[in-house]
Amino acid sequence: MYDTGRANISHLTITGGLSNETSSGGGLRVYYAHADVHHIVLHDNVADTPDTDFGGGGGGIYFIGSAGSLTNAEIRDNIAYSVGGGIHIRNSNVVISQTLIQGNSTQDASGAGLYNAASEKNLRGD
Repeated sequence: MYDTGRANISHLTITGGLSNETSSGGGLRVYYAHADVHHIVLHDNVADTPDTDFGGGGGGIYFIGSAGSLTNAEIRDNIAYSVGGGIHIRNSNVVISQTLIQGNSTQDASGAGLYNAASEKNLRGD
């Protein structure tokens, strides 16, 4: 999703996704937009780029300059070359609730499950 759009993304399974070159978000990438993502499974996706100006992050999902929500989701067994094996949130306001984050990893940096940079911290267990 790209540049000021608004989307409701639901009831999907995304597996085997690959972002390469200078990109991030192996499963989904929300780039300066608004996305409400719910009832979704993101597994076995890869963001496979060295961290060159934020590339290679968010093996499962990557939010940058965005807003929205991630609800009733499973983010599992994703890999990022740099940060945020499961989820990478940068300069965004994203509410995460009722979401399983499990078995994600990074090859070269931190935030295997969730990496949050310069963003609102909205995690809910309800």
